[in-house]
Amino acid sequence: MARAVTVTLRAMAWIECVPNISEGRNEGVIEAIVASLQTIPGVRVLHQTSDVDHNRTVLTLAGAPFAIEQAAFVCVRESNRLIDLSAHEGVHPRCGATDVLPFVPLEGTTMAQCVRAARRVAVRIQTELGLPTQLYGDACPDKTSLPDLRRQERPTGSIAVGARPPLIAFNINLDTTDVAVAQRIARKVRASSGGLPAVRALGFALASRGCVQVSMNLIDWTVTTPARALAEVAACAGAAGVAVAESELVGMIPRGAMDACAREGLRLETAAVLETATSFLDALAVDSVAPGGGSAAAHVGAVAAALVAMAAGTARRHGDSEALVKMHQEAEALRAQLTYLTDEDGRAFAKFVATKSPQDLERATEIPIEIAEACARVEALTARVMKHAPGPVKVDLKGAEPFAAAARNQAIETVQANLGPIQAGEFKENAVRRLKALENK
Repeated sequence: MARAVTVTLRAMAWIECVPNISEGRNEGVIEAIVASLQTIPGVRVLHQTSDVDHNRTVLTLAGAPFAIEQAAFVCVRESNRLIDLSAHEGVHPRCGATDVLPFVPLEGTTMAQCVRAARRVAVRIQTELGLPTQLYGDACPDKTSLPDLRRQERPTGSIAVGARPPLIAFNINLDTTDVAVAQRIARKVRASSGGLPAVRALGFALASRGCVQVSMNLIDWTVTTPARALAEVAACAGAAGVAVAESELVGMIPRGAMDACAREGLRLETAAVLETATSFLDALAVDSVAPGGGSAAAHVGAVAAALVAMAAGTARRHGDSEALVKMHQEAEALRAQLTYLTDEDGRAFAKFVATKSPQDLERATEIPIEIAEACARVEALTARVMKHAPGPVKVDLKGAEPFAAAARNQAIETVQANLGPIQAGEFKENAVRRLKALENK
């Protein structure tokens, strides 16, 4: 059984984005792109797979809808700035520095939301960066598939922006250097050639590893599991007198698919598993130190921010103005930040409990300070939006300010409890100053 690392996303409106960037060799460039994404509130960089032969990196991001759109745009902007396509070489087909940019619905989101996100980001890429984009999958009116899009004539540097269900990128390496063997097997197993249903496949030579690869996308793992794909490729390879050397996942695999693989005996060294929990309140009610009061404060603050976003959005429909647009965007950004901090607070405190490290305690204290500061901004924004909200919405909006105030006070209590064991120094002095500023609001 594979050594699995599981990432759990809890009970929020998550959209997954899986940028495929055309760089798999220059670690400095890859690290710079990832670093630019890690600073975006409400977004988590879940996984990274880089390959020198493909000269390609696949990133797995997840975030609230508003936040994930920003992350996708930043990824395109930084990739285009840092990657020189004129010098690019690799076995994988590509067109843009960010070659493929799919949005995938996870817990609490729908395909329709992903379609809207993909289309908005595509327009923003064109207007702000001047880069050509092409829609595919559900984001495209005629549902053009990515393979069909690749067969079309595409503008130089264009980016394929799409919306799709979760898929599994699954590669099988063969113990031969004859790429024709991999290409024949890929043709035989792909769905378009009458092979396995819901499977796309290509054959590549991996010079750095001295082997060839059948590279597959399993676009519906409930129809063709990785184990079934492995068995079919192994049978074809055996008929050609070639052995399977190893298999590998690119990116993450859904929990349900991993469970099925375990039952069917899939051979993998490692696997990154993505699962979603159905309820934050269920997680909060468990007899465990995390999530706790800080996460609860962030959750309530996110609820308050969502009410403000709803009111600002409604006000925009009644009388659009630049001020209301900015207030709506600010509310969505705060909701994304507090959604992220809900999960981050629990992770940070759980890590401190495990390590007892002073540095981890400081991190577990910094996060509730950020939660309190964000909640204070929600309180202030509520008052501004109230001046523009239509009458029926004012009733709903009235709840946002006490929610945000209660969340701010709970986060402050959490900070004060954590500060006790922390030794005097710059961190503690700064934390106390920030608390005093919050208590005076």
